[in-house]
Amino acid sequence: MDKEKIRALENASRSAWRALEEIPVGGWVARFANGYTKRANSVNAFADADADIDANIATCEKLYAARNLPAIFRLTPLAPPSLDRALASRGYAKIEPSLTMNLDLRDWQSTASHIRELELDAWLAAFCALAQSPIAKHQAHREILRTITTPKFFAMIYKSEQPVACGLSVLTDAHLGLFDIVTDAHYRNQGYGFQLVAGLLHRAREHHATNAYLQVTQSNAPARHLYEKIGFQNAYEYWYRVTENKA
Repeated sequence: MDKEKIRALENASRSAWRALEEIPVGGWVARFANGYTKRANSVNAFADADADIDANIATCEKLYAARNLPAIFRLTPLAPPSLDRALASRGYAKIEPSLTMNLDLRDWQSTASHIRELELDAWLAAFCALAQSPIAKHQAHREILRTITTPKFFAMIYKSEQPVACGLSVLTDAHLGLFDIVTDAHYRNQGYGFQLVAGLLHRAREHHATNAYLQVTQSNAPARHLYEKIGFQNAYEYWYRVTENKA
């Protein structure tokens, strides 16, 4: 994928999954959200050309230290080529190699499914139950979701009135981002994840989205298989660099 298309997806993703605070640092953006997800608590280097790498890293480290957060850098094809090497030389470990996957909705055969839309608080409670994560740990998560300004859809699939799968879609211009896709551990490999994603994409088509994207760790083979089955293709790789004692 060429850099202009990557830039469009990165901009859409950054708008869809909002940080609670962003600070520009010499062509980069340092993002903060009280530590919830690396995506919203990392430095994103959007400038193609090499900036003052040493000065920028030092500035970012101070910004994260001031918030009692580890300095995390997210490396995409848009990052300056020397940034990854500079971080490695400083002891930053490479973690969570991930993929952005993309689907052209203009050629996708739309399939409706029985998904329900919930309000934020009801959806978040169900998400935490499915993910087996205490809701008390998701206050920053709730704030991120609350501050999304573009059209969003909190989706749930039920079986006999029991929540079995949930997810979130966010529309930014014509780009649809999929986030927080979770299926109950007892109901995996039964088609509910497929139904959920297909339903979100069907709804997106109705709202004139032409493209869909998502982000997944490379090690998550079951999720990647599901998305490939639906029609998503690998667009580009990215990873994080974190100081080893805080990875």
